[in-house]
Amino acid sequence: MTMGFILREGLTGFKKARMPFMSGVVTIMLATLMIGTAILAGDNALIFIKNLQAEFDIEIFFQANTPSEKIQITAEYIANHNSVSAFQYVSSDDAANIFKEEFGEDIYIILDYNPLPASIRVSFKEEYRYLHHVNQIIDSVTALGYIENISFKKDLFLRLQKTLNLFMLASGGVVVLLILGAVMVTANMSRLIILARFDFIETMRLIGASDSIIKAPFLLDGSLQGFIGGSLAIGAIYGLFQLVVHNLGSEIILSDIINQPILMIGLIAFAVILGILGSYRAARRFVKLVI
Repeated sequence: MTMGFILREGLTGFKKARMPFMSGVVTIMLATLMIGTAILAGDNALIFIKNLQAEFDIEIFFQANTPSEKIQITAEYIANHNSVSAFQYVSSDDAANIFKEEFGEDIYIILDYNPLPASIRVSFKEEYRYLHHVNQIIDSVTALGYIENISFKKDLFLRLQKTLNLFMLASGGVVVLLILGAVMVTANMSRLIILARFDFIETMRLIGASDSIIKAPFLLDGSLQGFIGGSLAIGAIYGLFQLVVHNLGSEIILSDIINQPILMIGLIAFAVILGILGSYRAARRFVKLVI
C-alpha cells in the first residue's frame, strides 16, 4: 500500500508540475553532459599524452666488435625484464640498410667500412613509463661494460611526465567543482517542483504522515528526472564527439563513450543520485516549514 501510494504520488507530481519537472531534467542533463564531456575529453587527452610518452624509447648502442654472445646476454636480460613491453635488435648491417633507406647513400661507398654499431631499441610497458624504471634498466645495462652509448630523451620525457601529472590534477579538480555546482543547481530546481505541490505536504502533515512518507514521492520524481536527464546527456555526448570526429578527423577522438559501458552506467547512476539528492535537500527544507 505504501509503495503503491509513493508510485502514484510520484507520477501525479510529474503531471502537476510538468514545467519544473522538465526544467529539472534539462538541468541534470546539462550537468551530466558537462561532467561526462570533461571526463571523456580528459580520457582522450590522457591517452594522447601516454601515446606520446610511448615514443620515448631508449636505444642501447654496443661497442664495436662486441661478441655476439654478450649481445645475446643483453638481449635476454632485456627480454626478461618486467618493465619491457618490446625490444628490437638492429645489427650493424641493419643499421647500414636503414641509413641507405633514409639518406639514399651507401655507407660502404662513403667510408669503405661500416662504423654504425649494433643496437637494441627498448619500449616500456605503460605502467613502467616513469623515470626511475627507465634509469633502472639503463644502469643495469651500462654496468655490463661493453655499451658504447644509451640514447634517451630524458629532458623531454620529464617535461611530458610533469605535464601528465598536472593534467590529471587539474582535470580531477574540474570534475569535483562541476559535481558540487551540479548538486546545488539541481537542489534549487527541485524546490520548484516541491513548491508547486506544497499543498500535498500540508495535507500529508495534517493526516499524520511521517517525514519519510512525505519525501518519498519527491525522491521518486528526482530519480526519474535523473534517469531521463542522464540518458539524454549520454546521447548528447555521443553526438558531440561524433561531430568532432566528422569535422576534425577520427584521430582526434581516441576514446568514445559508446565504447565505455562502465562510463555510461556511471553517468546515469550519477544523474539519478543527483536528482535524488537535489530532491532530498529541497524536500527536507520544505517539510520542516510545515508544522
